[in-house]
Amino acid sequence: MELQWNKTPCPYLHTQIRQVQTLEETQELRLPEELPDIGRVLCAWGQCVVRGKQWRGDGMQASGGVTVSVLYLPEDGSVARCVESWLPFQAKWSFPQTRREGAMRIATLLRGVDARTLSARKMMLRANISLLGEALEPTEAEIYVPAELPAGIEVLANVYPAVLPREAGEKQFTIEDEIHIPGVSKWVSFSMQPEVTEQNVVGSRVVIRGNGHLRYVYLDEQGEIRSGNLDIPFAQFADLDRDYDNEATADLMLCVSGMEPETGEDSLHIQCSVTAQYLIKDRALLEIIEDAYSPTRELSLEIQTLKLPMELENRVEVLDADPVFQEGKVLDMMFLPEYPVQYRDGDMVNLEIPAQFRFLYQDPEGNLQSATENWSTTLTVPAAENTQLQPTITSIEPSSNSARMKLNLQTWADQQIPMISGLTVGGSKPLEEARPSLILRPMDTDSLWELAKETGSTMDAIRKANGLTQEPRQGQMLLIPVT
Repeated sequence: MELQWNKTPCPYLHTQIRQVQTLEETQELRLPEELPDIGRVLCAWGQCVVRGKQWRGDGMQASGGVTVSVLYLPEDGSVARCVESWLPFQAKWSFPQTRREGAMRIATLLRGVDARTLSARKMMLRANISLLGEALEPTEAEIYVPAELPAGIEVLANVYPAVLPREAGEKQFTIEDEIHIPGVSKWVSFSMQPEVTEQNVVGSRVVIRGNGHLRYVYLDEQGEIRSGNLDIPFAQFADLDRDYDNEATADLMLCVSGMEPETGEDSLHIQCSVTAQYLIKDRALLEIIEDAYSPTRELSLEIQTLKLPMELENRVEVLDADPVFQEGKVLDMMFLPEYPVQYRDGDMVNLEIPAQFRFLYQDPEGNLQSATENWSTTLTVPAAENTQLQPTITSIEPSSNSARMKLNLQTWADQQIPMISGLTVGGSKPLEEARPSLILRPMDTDSLWELAKETGSTMDAIRKANGLTQEPRQGQMLLIPVT
């Protein structure tokens, strides 16, 4: 007799790909006619912008660019001048063919930006970018549950707590503010680093709070270079597809999708478009029937392996970077990290995080100079060999003489659980004439289930005969009733 089994769907998001791409974009820039000839390039700044994403059957792509601002000293000895340009980029990721359209998440890092002189009227711009691309495809696992079990069949059902990725989406919003600084003669550059400080899932909404870290550089009325920082708070919410309980969490990736500063005399009106890309993770208790036997009947089992991606740990590391630069008076500083490189060593993972400090400074003679200082650090994280560590840089906060970086560390594992997907009940087992009705033997197996299955008893019968309220200890003598 073949028993009927019901299939309960367990929907989740499967990560098709999570991969970093590095791009280098270059462009020749000719000066506008109204600007004087180039004497010496001083420094360059950049802002990464993601303008579009596209899901394809066998991959995905992202497009955008880097807004580059360059400060140079003219050949005629006049005050420093600034020029701007747009360096477009396009990144592509390939993954196995899929029929379902999923969700994409993109994060960017500006790894480096510079300019060099080609002639008195022309310069070469270069921007190095890292893009973290993640493709999430909706899928579902099937959990088999018997419609009805006849008497005399024992089943082993274990409950697994699982944190599964359930839903992904995005919310676009604008960080906007106006600042007034007296004595500005020319605005040079603007860059925005949005950071999430709080994310909560409340019913059918994800609530997002954070700050936009604005960094600006300008020339004052005397032609001196000045720089500053401003934190612009924001609060947003996004509607979700369904209600979640209070154990659901949100994982956010933010990217700048537009930067539109409006400058006036002593004023700056900043409008920065941001895309908040969220992944909702929900806790579930999965009851899986892993084994079955009957003391009196022959059974034939069909076993499948249930594979599910489960989050094991999620934590944040804060890393402080202090440069050793001592060449002169620092006027502006950029901190440009790269995504961590992983090296596994047994049950540990070493994360190597390289970065650059870029300085615009005034030397002891009063001349404007620029310099680059390399920096790196290594972070060692415990992670079993069958797990995957997913590091994401979520915040970069440079100050006048140091920088702080927040690193989100998620540990995932593809859990493989044996599961009965079919069961056939055969004839009666032959009885042994000399078989006793009660056995006395020590606990010498790994579990009470294995002992009951081996001896042809049941766990309930052994518990009642020995007054057990928990698993017996190894070597404990037990009375085992035999059916």
